[in-house]
Amino acid sequence: MDDIEFYEQQLATARREGNREMMGTYLGSLGNMYALQGNIRRGIECLEEARQIRESLHDWDGVALTCKNLAGCYELGLGDLAIAVKYLEIAANVATPSNPEKEVYAAMGASRREELESKTRMSTELISPTEQYMTERWKERFDELYELAEVMMPLIEQLDEDSFPFDEDSKEFQRAWTVIQEAELLLAKSSSSQVPTMGDLVKFEWLIDEFKWLREALESK
Repeated sequence: MDDIEFYEQQLATARREGNREMMGTYLGSLGNMYALQGNIRRGIECLEEARQIRESLHDWDGVALTCKNLAGCYELGLGDLAIAVKYLEIAANVATPSNPEKEVYAAMGASRREELESKTRMSTELISPTEQYMTERWKERFDELYELAEVMMPLIEQLDEDSFPFDEDSKEFQRAWTVIQEAELLLAKSSSSQVPTMGDLVKFEWLIDEFKWLREALESK
């Protein structure tokens, strides 16, 4: 029996007995072991549950340690420094004054925040004029498309009521479905952190015209 299997069994026993203190302990250990084995997502799940249990028990030093371990998962395992900083700052804030690790958590949080801010500044400085224009143009066109989408959604719901104004075998039907599918893809991308390409912007121009055509067709139904 390996360590993970052993602690999973101990955790199951603690759950059956309702022993929340031991549940927090075993979940914390399991989270660290899963993370060390490269199963970061499972490690985070265990550590998050351990954190919530320890918070409910007012075990603030236990919460602080768990947050420090979560920070390690996000920084080293997922490369997400922003979330790591958040957990380190929580650890420093909740650790009791008598905890010798309190200052360590604070120093780690401050160091990681400085690193994060430095990377953010560098990223901003590296944006070229072309990228800046594309981003601004993207936002402008997205706002127009979003406004159209708000009008369109109630109309598109008619599709579920067999009141689509085009015959299923017609070119207009295929054109309409292409518009809807492309709109979903662009709306999803525009809400993410992906930088738009010139092709995206060209597609936006086309899609806005097509959306207007589809709106007129549905409203005239």
